Amino acid sequence: MKLGFTLLTDYSGIATYARHLLEELAHYPDLELHLYTLLRRKAQLATAFQYSTRFYYRNILPHDLMLGKHFIGITKIIQNTIWLCESFRMDVIHHTNPFFIPKCVRNAVVTVHDIFPLYMPALPGVKEMMEQNHKQIFEESRLIFVPTQFVKNDIQQRLGISEEKVRVTYEAASPQFKTVEPNWALLKKYDLTPETPFFFHIGRMDYRKNLPRMIEAYFALPQHLKTRVHFVVATSGDTTELQQAIERGKKHGDGGSVKVISNLPFEDLLHLYNTALGFMFVSLAEGFGIPLLEAMQCGCPVITSTATSLPEIAGDAALLVNPHDTDAITRAMQELIESPELRQTLTQKGLKRAKQFSWKKMAEETLNGYKCAMKV
Repeated sequence: MKLGFTLLTDYSGIATYARHLLEELAHYPDLELHLYTLLRRKAQLATAFQYSTRFYYRNILPHDLMLGKHFIGITKIIQNTIWLCESFRMDVIHHTNPFFIPKCVRNAVVTVHDIFPLYMPALPGVKEMMEQNHKQIFEESRLIFVPTQFVKNDIQQRLGISEEKVRVTYEAASPQFKTVEPNWALLKKYDLTPETPFFFHIGRMDYRKNLPRMIEAYFALPQHLKTRVHFVVATSGDTTELQQAIERGKKHGDGGSVKVISNLPFEDLLHLYNTALGFMFVSLAEGFGIPLLEAMQCGCPVITSTATSLPEIAGDAALLVNPHDTDAITRAMQELIESPELRQTLTQKGLKRAKQFSWKKMAEETLNGYKCAMKV
């Protein structure tokens, strides 16, 4: 089977999904895997996959501005002609990034991680890109892969897409996330020691991540608790709103310490998960929520949200709270601090729950989807 892929090579969630999918598909010797990229971008693409010989790196696509901004129309014609030819060479072309969907692909399948930008506040330009590609994503593609039943229901109910066209392929956390012996020497640079228990959160600055409300809930803890327990936040993007939330929180009285980290190395992330008292992931909306499973695989108790896909992923292995209810978030944090038994129970349930998800299983289900798409 000849398969083509369009993908990102950064460290976003969409790119992480594509890398894990392709790494698993590479184990199938009867698959011919072609990765498309722009002219002069072959080295960048090959580096992302450590120059694996299982992939054909196809740097055949002209950049929109190759001929200058006055000739974008001509460049688009060239791009579409290339894609039309490639669609006849491949059995299936999989667009793993829903914000880049070329036209003229007769045998396309696409992965849509969520459709929140269509009806919730989103990062600049994201809503416009999804609306611009609406026809290719939801009408012209042969199959749509989604990470949860929630996203499938959302697409069906809001866009009227048939059930048969949308297929759930659950994602997973990398096996690199696991329980390890705490390395407090590594975490000393963050002013963390075995005597400083802390809550942990990781995620970009985004309205849907609900971070300011989690900060507010932390500062609402009784003084004797927030004085003893810190909050460590690893994030990226504009932290203005976060800093404002911290300043507002300090008005609750003495006590409370929020440490904000950027550019977090993987080794540090692994040990933060392994040493945190609890992982805070009380989002307003998630299509899947990989960090939730990362924390569980590291044995970290989780407080998460009753909203969107998160109950589907967490099962009974986390404390679930209304993400709009600050008091409920505070109560869950206090309960986790004061109950070692609860923490131990959530750790064991989380480790068991995380084992139900794997990239290998996701790839198997995706491959079955390709075979169905070839019959359409």
